[in-house]
Amino acid sequence: TWRQSQPSKKILKQWEVFGIKVEMDSQRPPLGSDVTLSCTISRLSDTVSLHWKQRDSSQLSRRKNTDEIHLNNTVYLIVRHVGEENQNLYTWEVQENNSIVL
Repeated sequence: TWRQSQPSKKILKQWEVFGIKVEMDSQRPPLGSDVTLSCTISRLSDTVSLHWKQRDSSQLSRRKNTDEIHLNNTVYLIVRHVGEENQNLYTWEVQENNSIVL
Protein backbone atom coordinates (compact mmCIF):
# COMPACT_ATOMS: atom_id res chain seq x y z
CA THR A 1 0.00 0.00 0.00
CA TRP A 2 1.30 3.42 -0.91
CA ARG A 3 0.19 6.14 1.48
CA GLN A 4 0.42 9.88 1.38
CA SER A 5 1.33 11.43 4.72
CA GLN A 6 1.39 15.14 3.85
CA PRO A 7 -0.65 17.37 3.67
CA SER A 8 -3.22 14.78 4.77
CA LYS A 9 -3.11 11.01 5.14
CA LYS A 10 -4.68 9.00 2.33
CA ILE A 11 -4.11 5.78 0.41
CA LEU A 12 -2.65 6.40 -3.05
CA LYS A 13 -2.45 2.85 -4.37
CA GLN A 14 -3.27 -0.56 -2.92
CA TRP A 15 -2.66 -4.08 -4.27
CA GLU A 16 -4.02 -7.45 -3.26
CA VAL A 17 -1.54 -10.31 -3.28
CA PHE A 18 -2.49 -13.97 -3.26
CA GLY A 19 -0.98 -17.35 -4.05
CA ILE A 20 -2.40 -20.13 -6.23
CA LYS A 21 -1.61 -23.84 -6.00
CA VAL A 22 -2.68 -26.30 -8.73
CA GLU A 23 -2.51 -30.07 -8.25
CA MET A 24 -3.49 -33.28 -10.01
CA ASP A 25 -4.13 -36.48 -8.04
CA SER A 26 -2.18 -38.61 -10.54
CA GLN A 27 0.55 -37.55 -12.95
CA ARG A 28 0.08 -40.59 -15.23
CA PRO A 29 -3.47 -41.86 -14.83
CA PRO A 30 -4.40 -45.08 -16.63
CA LEU A 31 -6.60 -44.52 -19.68
CA GLY A 32 -10.26 -44.73 -18.74
CA SER A 33 -9.75 -43.78 -15.09
CA ASP A 34 -11.04 -40.68 -13.29
CA VAL A 35 -8.72 -37.78 -12.39
CA THR A 36 -9.22 -34.93 -9.93
CA LEU A 37 -7.61 -31.53 -10.54
CA SER A 38 -7.57 -28.96 -7.76
CA CYS A 39 -6.81 -25.26 -7.72
CA THR A 40 -6.50 -23.43 -4.39
CA ILE A 41 -6.21 -19.68 -3.89
CA SER A 42 -4.77 -18.32 -0.64
CA ARG A 43 -7.49 -15.72 -0.17
CA LEU A 44 -10.90 -15.47 -1.81
CA SER A 45 -12.86 -12.25 -1.32
CA ASP A 46 -16.57 -11.88 -2.09
CA THR A 47 -15.84 -10.39 -5.52
CA VAL A 48 -13.28 -13.02 -6.60
CA SER A 49 -14.08 -16.49 -7.98
CA LEU A 50 -12.00 -19.41 -9.18
CA HIS A 51 -13.01 -21.65 -12.11
CA TRP A 52 -11.79 -24.46 -14.34
CA LYS A 53 -12.23 -23.97 -18.08
CA GLN A 54 -11.35 -25.74 -21.29
CA ARG A 55 -8.27 -24.50 -23.15
CA ASP A 56 -10.02 -24.87 -26.53
CA SER A 57 -13.62 -23.64 -26.62
CA SER A 58 -14.28 -25.76 -29.75
CA GLN A 59 -14.19 -28.83 -27.51
CA LEU A 60 -17.27 -27.93 -25.45
CA SER A 61 -18.85 -31.34 -25.93
CA ARG A 62 -16.05 -32.93 -23.90
CA ARG A 63 -17.04 -30.91 -20.82
CA LYS A 64 -19.90 -33.38 -20.27
CA ASN A 65 -17.58 -35.85 -18.54
CA THR A 66 -16.58 -33.42 -15.76
CA ASP A 67 -17.86 -32.18 -12.42
CA GLU A 68 -16.70 -28.94 -10.76
CA ILE A 69 -16.88 -28.67 -6.97
CA HIS A 70 -16.22 -25.48 -4.98
CA LEU A 71 -15.14 -25.92 -1.35
CA ASN A 72 -13.79 -22.97 0.63
CA ASN A 73 -10.84 -21.55 -1.35
CA THR A 74 -10.47 -24.59 -3.62
CA VAL A 75 -12.18 -25.60 -6.83
CA TYR A 76 -11.97 -29.26 -7.88
CA LEU A 77 -12.48 -30.61 -11.38
CA ILE A 78 -13.25 -34.31 -11.64
CA VAL A 79 -12.63 -35.62 -15.16
CA ARG A 80 -14.23 -39.01 -15.78
CA HIS A 81 -12.86 -41.61 -18.20
CA VAL A 82 -9.58 -39.87 -19.02
CA GLY A 83 -8.24 -40.54 -22.50
CA GLU A 84 -5.65 -39.17 -24.92
CA GLU A 85 -8.06 -36.41 -25.94
CA ASN A 86 -8.31 -35.12 -22.32
CA GLN A 87 -4.61 -34.41 -21.79
CA ASN A 88 -3.83 -30.73 -21.07
CA LEU A 89 -7.41 -29.85 -21.94
CA TYR A 90 -8.24 -27.81 -18.81
CA THR A 91 -6.86 -24.67 -17.19
CA TRP A 92 -8.00 -22.42 -14.34
CA GLU A 93 -8.97 -18.77 -14.24
CA VAL A 94 -9.55 -16.16 -11.56
CA GLN A 95 -12.41 -13.71 -12.03
CA GLU A 96 -13.17 -10.52 -10.15
CA ASN A 97 -16.63 -9.04 -10.63
CA ASN A 98 -17.11 -11.46 -13.59
CA SER A 99 -13.98 -10.18 -15.40
CA ILE A 100 -11.00 -12.50 -15.93
CA VAL A 101 -7.97 -11.23 -13.99
CA LEU A 102 -5.73 -14.30 -14.19
